[in-house]
Amino acid sequence: MTESDDIGRWTVSSDGRGIVLRGSQDKTLHFLLKDPNRLRKLDIQGREIQSILNYDLAREPGFVGFEPRLQIRGMYRYLADAALLRECVTGRRYAVPARADNLALEQAYLKARREPGEELLVNAEVRIVRQPRMDGTGVEEAVVIERFSSIWPGETCGTPTVDAELTNTYWRLVRLGKDAIASSGEGREPHLRFLPGEDRVQGSTGCNRLIGSYEQTGTRLRFGAVATTRMACPEATSQEQDIVKALEATRRFTIVGSHLELHADDGRFLARFEATHF
Repeated sequence: MTESDDIGRWTVSSDGRGIVLRGSQDKTLHFLLKDPNRLRKLDIQGREIQSILNYDLAREPGFVGFEPRLQIRGMYRYLADAALLRECVTGRRYAVPARADNLALEQAYLKARREPGEELLVNAEVRIVRQPRMDGTGVEEAVVIERFSSIWPGETCGTPTVDAELTNTYWRLVRLGKDAIASSGEGREPHLRFLPGEDRVQGSTGCNRLIGSYEQTGTRLRFGAVATTRMACPEATSQEQDIVKALEATRRFTIVGSHLELHADDGRFLARFEATHF
């Protein structure tokens, strides 16, 4: 999917003169209300952009409907031949019709669930459509699964309405590659803390203490040499090595709500952390 739409929430700025859009792809957009028929795009700090280019959006005479296509994350459940998806950022619930790549999602869910009707976190490329309601009264919005990506048993949407900061946050590791990481108690679980103003990172592999440096520019993130203590934990050796390898391969990051994801330069998913204190 080279181009996609987005979904999220909007709020009025604190001074009442602008609108802040918070989407699902780690993007916050600021707009200034110039007059009832015109919005002006601002920079990422909410300031006017000094440029000869036109950053104004004009109101159209009428609304033109369309079917958004986007990468979506949500809590999916399938029960009694009916599927629902609760989108993480907005909290909206959508019916999931048995079309396109829905069968792959349904099969993955049935394999991964522990009990009927359990909600599981999923990623998918979807198209949002309007269709007749199942009970035959009116219409409803539904998500057509264009391409099922992944399912994450044991995980949740976190807290999507408030974005955690990279620094000054306790980031608990919840997934490393394809493997879910169970919590074993603060301090003894794999976690990271990015120290503000020092460009240093510290944490734990779940066995040994971890310390290193990092460089961050926008959504780019690169870890310097990472060192660990040498406590012997035979059962955690493989996981510890995988954590260090994931940090070494990291080149990009995203924060959506209380989730931090690390990615390689080619976009490959490496690890997911969840904020527990922010």
